[in-house]
Amino acid sequence: MGNDVLVKKILPIFMFVVIAFTVGVIVLDKGKGTGASKDKNAAVTTSVPGDSSAYDTEFTGVIKGIDKARMEIILYNIKYGSDMVLNYNGGTDIRNRYDRIISINQAQIGQICEAGYVRDNMKLTMLHESDKCWEYKNLTNFEFRDSGNAMTINGDRYQFNQDISITLDGVVIDRSKIVQGDEITARGIGNDVYSIVVTKGHGTLEFINYDDLIGGKVMVGNYDAVTIEEGMTLNIREGTYDVWFVNDNLKGQKQVTVSRNTKTKVDLSDIHFEETDTSLVTFKITPDNAILYINGTAHKYNNPVELEYGSYEVDVEAQGYKSYTGKLKVGHSSENLEVELKKDLAENLETDENESDDNTTVQETVKPTEKPTDNGGAGDEEQGQEQTTESENEGNDDNPGRFSDGSGAVG
Repeated sequence: MGNDVLVKKILPIFMFVVIAFTVGVIVLDKGKGTGASKDKNAAVTTSVPGDSSAYDTEFTGVIKGIDKARMEIILYNIKYGSDMVLNYNGGTDIRNRYDRIISINQAQIGQICEAGYVRDNMKLTMLHESDKCWEYKNLTNFEFRDSGNAMTINGDRYQFNQDISITLDGVVIDRSKIVQGDEITARGIGNDVYSIVVTKGHGTLEFINYDDLIGGKVMVGNYDAVTIEEGMTLNIREGTYDVWFVNDNLKGQKQVTVSRNTKTKVDLSDIHFEETDTSLVTFKITPDNAILYINGTAHKYNNPVELEYGSYEVDVEAQGYKSYTGKLKVGHSSENLEVELKKDLAENLETDENESDDNTTVQETVKPTEKPTDNGGAGDEEQGQEQTTESENEGNDDNPGRFSDGSGAVG
């Protein structure tokens, strides 16, 4: 009887110890699972388990290729300068820079994105267009510098690395394939350019039956006037142009369409020339959205401006730049005038201070803004340049684990 009483007293205590030990083991095991991993590729997302948008690695990259048949995408990691292939599906969270959900069909080659993927199966679960980058569209006022990996955009200097993503019609091309006057879309962060997409390439104009015009001038759109020489050819951005030919006081015009990677022959024998005392003035103005005034009247300058011989007052204005005022003396059948406005640092500083006074938070996300329509672009389209400027990127990057062959096309 005494033993039975002893068992009844000890049994509850034993059961309590067993239960407490079991709970402690479970808690300890869960603690190990949720603790910070020493592996730099550990999860950086706060997504709940089972969430299709969960990922364990993220980085900032440039879209270089999309294979819809294989449901694969090539992304260039801008931090490590390498390409990688990721798999996407209908559950991949794809958004534009305004945080609106879009389909893979709306994603564009050359866009800078924040990407998140699962390292074990290379599954892309998140692809958001970065709101930290700037973007120039319909850009023609650019130049690659002869030394180093540098270029100028609207007179401002930028840098890029040798692995910069440059594409034409979705195919990766070498920088040497771009010539002055091509039209591009450039994207980057801060002073670094990470993506160039050629939106308009170039073709070649070859002139025939022009012996009587040798020594004269030819003007295509707002390209600089070029002296006509025997055997000459011109590389011109694709599009439709008014081409002017002048020799002394004789002037003739012909409309020509330039196709990409195509040589177009221009026969001058059927052009009607007239004698005139007017001049065709080609204006090269930076920035491209500047407004040109001649004797107080605004003029478009995407094609040469026809002016009678004489003197003119020229004014050029653009927001954020110091204005230009000068005299133009016209006394030849063709003239060139180049104006490069300097940035108005005082105006830019005042604008920044006003924006700072209006802010109610320490930091804000700047949304993209459009620039005014481009008055100075050459060719058949009077298109502007759009730029969006954002803060420096400080994303959580990580080194990719699988690379493509860098060809720019998956598979």
